[in-house]
Amino acid sequence: MWWLLAAVFCQDRHGLKHRYSKRHNTLRTILREARLAAGLNQQQLCKRLKRSAKFVSQIETGTVMLDVLEFIEYSQALGLDPKKLMAKLLR
Repeated sequence: MWWLLAAVFCQDRHGLKHRYSKRHNTLRTILREARLAAGLNQQQLCKRLKRSAKFVSQIETGTVMLDVLEFIEYSQALGLDPKKLMAKLLR
Protein backbone atom coordinates (compact mmCIF):
# COMPACT_ATOMS: atom_id res chain seq x y z
CA MET A 1 0.00 0.00 0.00
CA TRP A 2 3.02 2.32 -0.01
CA TRP A 3 2.08 3.44 -3.51
CA LEU A 4 -1.19 4.89 -2.20
CA LEU A 5 0.83 7.12 0.09
CA ALA A 6 2.74 8.40 -2.92
CA ALA A 7 -0.51 9.65 -4.39
CA VAL A 8 -1.36 11.67 -1.31
CA PHE A 9 1.93 12.94 0.02
CA CYS A 10 1.47 16.30 -1.64
CA GLN A 11 -2.30 16.75 -1.49
CA ASP A 12 -4.39 18.47 1.11
CA ARG A 13 -7.88 17.44 2.22
CA HIS A 14 -9.35 19.14 -0.87
CA GLY A 15 -7.12 17.17 -3.24
CA LEU A 16 -4.98 20.20 -4.08
CA LYS A 17 -1.27 19.78 -4.55
CA HIS A 18 1.16 22.03 -2.74
CA ARG A 19 4.50 22.19 -4.46
CA TYR A 20 6.30 23.76 -1.57
CA SER A 21 4.92 21.77 1.34
CA LYS A 22 7.43 20.41 3.81
CA ARG A 23 6.99 16.86 2.52
CA HIS A 24 7.35 17.94 -1.09
CA ASN A 25 10.54 19.82 -0.27
CA THR A 26 11.81 16.67 1.44
CA LEU A 27 10.96 14.60 -1.64
CA ARG A 28 12.83 17.00 -3.90
CA THR A 29 15.87 16.84 -1.62
CA ILE A 30 15.78 13.04 -1.50
CA LEU A 31 15.55 12.80 -5.29
CA ARG A 32 18.40 15.24 -5.82
CA GLU A 33 20.64 13.49 -3.28
CA ALA A 34 19.82 10.11 -4.85
CA ARG A 35 20.75 11.42 -8.29
CA LEU A 36 24.04 12.78 -7.03
CA ALA A 37 24.78 9.55 -5.14
CA ALA A 38 24.18 7.65 -8.38
CA GLY A 39 26.82 9.84 -10.02
CA LEU A 40 24.40 11.29 -12.55
CA ASN A 41 23.97 14.83 -13.72
CA GLN A 42 20.52 16.11 -14.65
CA GLN A 43 21.01 15.55 -18.38
CA GLN A 44 22.10 11.93 -17.88
CA LEU A 45 19.02 11.19 -15.79
CA CYS A 46 16.80 12.87 -18.39
CA LYS A 47 18.24 10.54 -21.02
CA ARG A 48 17.55 7.50 -18.86
CA LEU A 49 13.98 8.71 -18.37
CA LYS A 50 13.63 9.61 -22.06
CA ARG A 51 12.40 13.05 -21.05
CA SER A 52 13.20 16.59 -22.12
CA ALA A 53 16.54 18.07 -21.06
CA LYS A 54 14.94 20.20 -18.35
CA PHE A 55 12.62 17.60 -16.78
CA VAL A 56 14.90 16.68 -13.85
CA SER A 57 15.62 20.34 -13.14
CA GLN A 58 11.89 21.03 -13.04
CA ILE A 59 11.37 18.17 -10.58
CA GLU A 60 14.24 19.28 -8.36
CA THR A 61 13.09 22.91 -8.28
CA GLY A 62 9.42 22.03 -7.72
CA THR A 63 8.15 23.41 -11.03
CA VAL A 64 6.85 19.95 -11.98
CA MET A 65 5.50 17.29 -9.65
CA LEU A 66 5.76 13.54 -10.16
CA ASP A 67 2.71 11.33 -10.11
CA VAL A 68 2.98 7.84 -8.61
CA LEU A 69 3.98 6.09 -11.82
CA GLU A 70 6.56 8.75 -12.62
CA PHE A 71 7.96 8.39 -9.10
CA ILE A 72 8.45 4.66 -9.67
CA GLU A 73 10.05 5.28 -13.07
CA TYR A 74 12.29 8.01 -11.64
CA SER A 75 13.42 5.78 -8.76
CA GLN A 76 14.20 2.91 -11.09
CA ALA A 77 16.15 5.19 -13.43
CA LEU A 78 18.30 6.03 -10.41
CA GLY A 79 18.79 2.31 -9.78
CA LEU A 80 16.78 2.48 -6.55
CA ASP A 81 13.88 0.55 -5.13
CA PRO A 82 10.85 2.91 -5.13
CA LYS A 83 9.63 1.34 -1.86
CA LYS A 84 12.86 2.19 -0.08
CA LEU A 85 12.85 5.71 -1.46
CA MET A 86 9.25 6.17 -0.31
CA ALA A 87 10.11 4.79 3.13
CA LYS A 88 12.84 7.40 3.38
CA LEU A 89 10.29 10.10 2.59
CA LEU A 90 7.88 8.82 5.23
CA ARG A 91 10.41 8.87 8.08
